[in-house]
Amino acid sequence: MYGATGGIGAALAHRLHALKSSGGSAQAPSAIVISADGDDKLKALQQELKGVEAFPADARDPAAVRASALLWKLGCGGVNT
Repeated sequence: MYGATGGIGAALAHRLHALKSSGGSAQAPSAIVISADGDDKLKALQQELKGVEAFPADARDPAAVRASALLWKLGCGGVNT
């Protein structure tokens, strides 16, 4: 998820993490990957949400989006949207 350190993005990351952590829900994600262009906030959110993968990327930069998608695919086994 791009923009994970902003207001709505951070709230969504927390909600997905809560779903995953509660287990047993058919809606729970198997993995959560977050991204943002601010590396410090991204690292802090990753530490807060245990088990979440994080890759810094600026969603406004097409090359960064392609590179992060490749990293996600290699590191997490795929990308679902």
